[in-house]
Amino acid sequence: MAATPVHDGIVVYCLASPDAQRSYVGVTDNLARRLRQHRGEIAGGAKPTTKVPTDWALACHVTGCGTRKFALQMEWAWHRAGQVHTWRARKQPATAVPLKRRLKHLARTLALDRVAKTAPPTADANLVVHWPAGSAALALSATSPLLDAWPDSVRHVTTVLPPA
Repeated sequence: MAATPVHDGIVVYCLASPDAQRSYVGVTDNLARRLRQHRGEIAGGAKPTTKVPTDWALACHVTGCGTRKFALQMEWAWHRAGQVHTWRARKQPATAVPLKRRLKHLARTLALDRVAKTAPPTADANLVVHWPAGSAALALSATSPLLDAWPDSVRHVTTVLPPA
């Protein structure tokens, strides 16, 4: 298993199952520890990821949120970017969103003027999307015509993970 990059402050992250048919979005101040929790290596992973046994991989993460409040607002908006407001849609597990669709939702979220009514302007945040080198998410973000909506104010960085 490759090591996870360490960042100061709060990050919003996306995990993906090995087949990219499931994904999960969350917020943390310790990405390495949180990934181990989701994988079941240590206690404390979110129920939607621990109930579905899989080797969750980091698809991408966003830094530069500044405050925990803004990160939580961004996570909330990311979850709802593609939400269909029907009774049936609410019955789906939190991990039932394929990675490609989740990344499209991230692009929509980052293109919003504000991620929440009380949030600061998204363009004023110094947001950086980190893509682990060799990940399925990096390939999708670069090749999918569905993801052309990335706003210019957001930087993208390929993160090379050090060996385990």
